[in-house]
Amino acid sequence: MSMIYLIRHGQASFGKQNYDDLSTLGQMQGQVLGENFNSKNIVPSKFFAGEMVRHKQTFEQTCNALLEKQPQAEFSSLWNEFDHQQVLAAFDERFSCPEQMLLVFKEQGYGDQMFIQVFHQALMRWMSADYPDDYDESWQSFKQRVASALDKVIGATQKGQNNLVFTSGGVISVVIMALLNIPDSEFLKINMNIANCSVTKIKVTKIGAMVHTINDTSAFEMPEYHHLLTYK
Repeated sequence: MSMIYLIRHGQASFGKQNYDDLSTLGQMQGQVLGENFNSKNIVPSKFFAGEMVRHKQTFEQTCNALLEKQPQAEFSSLWNEFDHQQVLAAFDERFSCPEQMLLVFKEQGYGDQMFIQVFHQALMRWMSADYPDDYDESWQSFKQRVASALDKVIGATQKGQNNLVFTSGGVISVVIMALLNIPDSEFLKINMNIANCSVTKIKVTKIGAMVHTINDTSAFEMPEYHHLLTYK
């Protein structure tokens, strides 16, 4: 059996000027994930990752914890997340930077639920394809990019290999949707529930790829690791 492990990056710096940087907790998540692979005797054969800083940092933290010496990852922008800040800014120019967005939410007394509503509306605007000039990458282009990324890793996955991919929640959500024929309207529900350093396993067989497990957070199920379960 061959498996592709899609790993969402560790907790990033939500609300900071630079989101694309692991928090201290995010670094710990990567280390614990690597230790969890050791405990399950999972020996990765190949590594793939997006080119974002948080992808590379999660790869490094996880691999540093693995017992066996690991090869370098193959980094590719195909595994990068969509530009969520641009999606938000196109919906409301006040959200052009994270700090300004948080300030607006604080002034209006908005909580997490309101952010989810706003993000949903911003996503729907992007996914509608009615405003093509407002985005560097369309929703359809994003889905095609992710499909291409998955095809390349599937093609590089040999029989019996366990190959790891370090990427983002939106990318993983699109893979799940494509393999399970889930409509675009369900994207946010899936995306918001992909935990940091969770593992979604894709089984590669002679008849194609199929979803094996989704959003596995068993690395953090021990009481001493419960605080490591995050979604940002």
